Amino acid sequence: MAAPFFFSYAHNDVDDQLNYFYDELSSRVRKLTGVSLNGFRDTDDMRAGELWGTRLSAELNSCRALVALYSPSYFNSRICARELQVFLERRRKYMLEKTGRRPAAIIPVLWQVSEIPRSLPDFHYEAPRSESLKGKEGVWYVRKIRRHNEFDAIIHSVAKRVKESMAVDLPALPYEPVLTGVTSAFEPPPLPPAEFDAAGAEAGPRCATFVFANAPAWTAWPFSPGHDPLLHIAAAVAKGKDLETHQLTFDPTDPHLLERLKAARTANNLVLFFVDGTSLSNPVVAQRLREYDREKYDSMGTLVVWPPGARVARDVVSQVFPNLSARQPPLFWHELQEPRPFADAVGDSLDRLSNEVLRTATTESPAAPAVYGTVPIVSNRIAT
Repeated sequence: MAAPFFFSYAHNDVDDQLNYFYDELSSRVRKLTGVSLNGFRDTDDMRAGELWGTRLSAELNSCRALVALYSPSYFNSRICARELQVFLERRRKYMLEKTGRRPAAIIPVLWQVSEIPRSLPDFHYEAPRSESLKGKEGVWYVRKIRRHNEFDAIIHSVAKRVKESMAVDLPALPYEPVLTGVTSAFEPPPLPPAEFDAAGAEAGPRCATFVFANAPAWTAWPFSPGHDPLLHIAAAVAKGKDLETHQLTFDPTDPHLLERLKAARTANNLVLFFVDGTSLSNPVVAQRLREYDREKYDSMGTLVVWPPGARVARDVVSQVFPNLSARQPPLFWHELQEPRPFADAVGDSLDRLSNEVLRTATTESPAAPAVYGTVPIVSNRIAT
């Protein structure tokens, strides 16, 4: 019988507060559900045993809830990143099988205040309730200053969420995950992503297609090397929104860009066009972008990105994009210069495009069974 929940935490955070939280949470879950088992928690003693890896993988693939103690140490832990990723993959499997419904199987607790990676979905996390502590301290600190009633109320809220998760049949992965081979939940999927029209590429409104010129290389775009590359940031944001990531790279001298853009739109993908602002002075690039602008796409987003500190040539933007420059965010951004505003712009644009695609889904290709909400996906595969 599987444990009622998997307790995911950084061993660097272990202290009396953490031990009390786990013990009391297990006790309350037993009382609320009638199960006789505690939540699964790996310990140093278990790690010393030969079967630690096998036992850990089996529990990750069978527990119906994961309680994750967010903290700086948690987000620096490769083991925690892999534990959470297994649950994200099981969650994704459930969403595909249940037409987009999102299970509440991952229950984060803000144990210590920390910046949450962009690649994680926007889960509701448990945090201090006192106004004096909100946004300033984590749950760990609540008991540290002896606010026992507030601490116990948080534990009880987590226990009730575990009970709710146990009522959902979260599917196991069809294989036993080898933890050393699991990717990190705190990073985007492997980059660069596949082309949107490659053999076997998925399509539909759960797919984000990022469009950009093939020169310079994506690792040399603005924000590199001093910050994460642009594509790294965008892919992390898309992963946090439960989207598959593809790319549409093009040579500015190739006249077939508009045809490929139409194909991506016909496939009901969420399409974001990334433009290096410094490239607008290139007449070949400018001509290709003017052709794109003349199409007056209403279901694609365009983000013009400049190196930090560079002068934003607004007059050039308006010349190259006379139609799009009259639009407002979140479908046209013309002066993005820093990683955080760029990440926010990608997130806002994807949210708006999700609504646009839901509203204007195309049916130019043979329909396939819906796997995302109520919107028909045109095709699960796009032929090359």
